[in-house]
This record gives sequence, structure tokens and C-alpha cells, in this order.
Amino acid sequence: LLNKRPDIQLHGIDIAPKMIELAQKNIPQAFFEVADCRDLSHLNQKFDALIAGFCLPYFNREETLKLFADCKRLLNSNAIIYFSFVAGDPENSTYKTGVGGRVYFNYHSMDFIKNILNENEISIIREFEVNYKTSDNDFDIHNII
Repeated sequence: LLNKRPDIQLHGIDIAPKMIELAQKNIPQAFFEVADCRDLSHLNQKFDALIAGFCLPYFNREETLKLFADCKRLLNSNAIIYFSFVAGDPENSTYKTGVGGRVYFNYHSMDFIKNILNENEISIIREFEVNYKTSDNDFDIHNII
């Protein structure tokens, strides 16, 4: 991103210290901090863009509602947001085991996400799906807004 737009300032957060360490190593001119995007109350500035890559599957309904409300508070008008998640029936949310261990995986319906966006006055410019291989024979469909 900075190769295309060296004039911008990047502020990145992640709950995992190792991810912050990697980010700082790869993009030393940006600012990174260990933080949980479930609580963005420490952020007081406004942003022109927000990227939330695949955090929604780890958020329950209430945490998802709060995140989008925080986005509304933190974003300038005409800001751009990128969200990725796996749409599905919340009743199918369950524990999954992967490289990082066992985690609870939340599904959110596309209607739920679209309603939250609408309630927070966030317009969808584009939405699409990407097949993400989970095994030799299976894949998840990742939704991107």
C-alpha cells in the first residue's frame, strides 16, 4: 500500500504480538500496536480507511455490532472499509481447530452484516466471494465487502 501511496500514514493493530512484530519488521515506517479491535476506545483520531481482515468470525453478535459502531465513530466521511468473513447461519457457529489451535468460529448472515452497515450509514461499494481452500477436498467461501 505504501508503495502505491507513500503519502499516507498507516496505523495497524492486532491482538497477536507476533503479528505486530512481523508488521513492524516488514513496514518500519508505519505505526503498529498490540490491541484488540473489540475495544477501540483508545483511538481518538479519524481514519480514511479501515481494513478488518477476517476478524468477524472471531466476534459474536454483540462484538460485531460494537465494531461497526466503532467504525462509524472512527471514520471520516467518504472513508473506505474492507471486511472479510464467512457468511452463514449463526446457529452453525462452533469450535474449529486449525494451525493456531482451537477457536470458536462465528458465522454471521449476510443480511445481518448488511443491516449493521446500513444502521451505521456505511454503504457497500462492492461485495464478492473468494474460495478459500480448507483441505484437499473442501473450501470455505470468504465474503468480502
